[in-house]
Amino acid sequence: MDFFRSQRQARRQTLIFLALFTLIVTLVVVLCAAVVGFSCLIFAPEKMTVYARNTGIVVLLIIIGASIVRSTELHSGGGAVIARHLGGEPLPLSRLDHPYFQRFRNVAQEMAIASRTPMPTLYWLPNEPAINAFVAGFTTADAVLAVTRGTLERLSRDELQGVIAHEFSHLLNGDMRLNTQVASWLFGVYAVYTYGRSILSVTALGSNRDDGFIRPGNWPLAIFFGGALTVIGYIGKLGGRLLQAAISRQRETLADASAVQFTRQTLGLAGALKKIYYGSSYLQSPQSDTYSHFFLGDAIETSQLFATHPPLVERIRALDPKFDPDDNPLPAVDAHLDVDALDKALPLYFNADSAASFSGRETEFTMRDGLALLFANLLDGDNEAVRRRQLDDIEAAWGHDVSYQTHIIEPDIDSQKMYLRLTRLHLMLAQLHTLSAVQQDTLRRTLRTLIAANKNISLLEVVVAFLVARYLRDMASPADAQVAGLLRLTDCAPEMTLLQNLVVNHAKQTAAQVTLDYFDDSGKTTTANAHMVERALDRLNRLTLDEKKNLFQALYDACGRPSPEQQEMLSLLAGCLHTPPLESMVHYPGSELTLAPE
Repeated sequence: MDFFRSQRQARRQTLIFLALFTLIVTLVVVLCAAVVGFSCLIFAPEKMTVYARNTGIVVLLIIIGASIVRSTELHSGGGAVIARHLGGEPLPLSRLDHPYFQRFRNVAQEMAIASRTPMPTLYWLPNEPAINAFVAGFTTADAVLAVTRGTLERLSRDELQGVIAHEFSHLLNGDMRLNTQVASWLFGVYAVYTYGRSILSVTALGSNRDDGFIRPGNWPLAIFFGGALTVIGYIGKLGGRLLQAAISRQRETLADASAVQFTRQTLGLAGALKKIYYGSSYLQSPQSDTYSHFFLGDAIETSQLFATHPPLVERIRALDPKFDPDDNPLPAVDAHLDVDALDKALPLYFNADSAASFSGRETEFTMRDGLALLFANLLDGDNEAVRRRQLDDIEAAWGHDVSYQTHIIEPDIDSQKMYLRLTRLHLMLAQLHTLSAVQQDTLRRTLRTLIAANKNISLLEVVVAFLVARYLRDMASPADAQVAGLLRLTDCAPEMTLLQNLVVNHAKQTAAQVTLDYFDDSGKTTTANAHMVERALDRLNRLTLDEKKNLFQALYDACGRPSPEQQEMLSLLAGCLHTPPLESMVHYPGSELTLAPE
């Protein structure tokens, strides 16, 4: 499960797809110009060149314009736009809802913990009874994980876990970003077909009206032109489907294998695919054609030549070699037997003695709790005066409730194991989507204020603040996030040495206490030290993807046998650099963070 290699392949496929897409666009434009030119050759030879050229320009503008419109829409809204196009709705945040929702939320959190990635925003498709799922977006900050109503109602917990693990692998493999880019480009080619159909529809409507909408003498020309655009647009549409199929099939096989490594078993995903085989994965949404390459299973009915997924029998037999498609052993739908209780959720607060028990306070994971959890990690634990001033700053910016909640949970935060602390931080990032633009600015200022007030700035504090700030930037402009650059490690030797010294220091002290003091000869920590680390992270984010892998391998090796605290710090740093975790770091931290029914 080498996520770096998978992302490198995805980036290479993007370039290949762009080249082939350019060929399809050229073919569509040339065919449209040729049809008009041939018509002019018969009826008006002297105008053939002008009309053919103008037609080609118009068709090209239609394709480019539609692609730009869809691309702009996706760039501004990320994965949520795609979910809404398909009829999706955000999963209700309240726990006083259907147990299917609670089970979906719990399993998604378990996968986020296993993959060391921030929690995506959860959606469901209430009007889709088939079994299917997808993940969409440019980065983890705008990622959306969506499942159909049939997935929630018809799958057991193990099967749902297999499906969600499959989708998380798409997120880590770089498929999600590739699929989102492909969708915006294909929309332009599909627009030619849609425009031709519209002309035919308007012509048919106008032929029954006597209001001058379409002059009767122009009906044959409109029918001819609309029919030509429809046929040629359909040819382009078939070409787009071939590209979707060519790119998607191999990625789906890889995602199936990655899902098995996530869940440590094959029966869950195999069971879900069997239910699709004996049932259906086809969607009713008219937009499912454009987004068919996103889904777990084929979203539209088509021939195998244009199918975006390998044959289901092949996928099932790779997981269950004894599978016989002529035998239908599926029991009646029994997903209700293993749904999670409405009050059973991964705890926001972890006690030192029993990691999975609730602290007795409320179990609802609200924005107030998320902010308090974040701020509690940044309080000065050594100087009470500084700590009091930090709490006052929090109250001034966010009110008494958040400040009091921060004060209440701080002792629990300090006593937690490192991976429990950072697990909750990863999961709370999804809650930042509920903040307004003004609140997001306030959060940035609050983080800077808390760090500046601390007289003992730690690496943990700097990295957490950097991760949240990066997440907020990616939320605002997901398509502009710099996932990789052109720098080599030799260009970033000082930054690499700086980071390596800080991470190795975790072997000597607990992670929260590794300070930046050693930069200052006076022994006092200044905010300039924090800025030094932030600048180093910004520069390291411009490394190529391969060099980022080399960086984290070097950090990992420098630690010898990394402690759990060091591994968690490496996972935080990976999030800061838009980098998937090393394969050796992807695992379940323990059974205390799963809520499967006993």
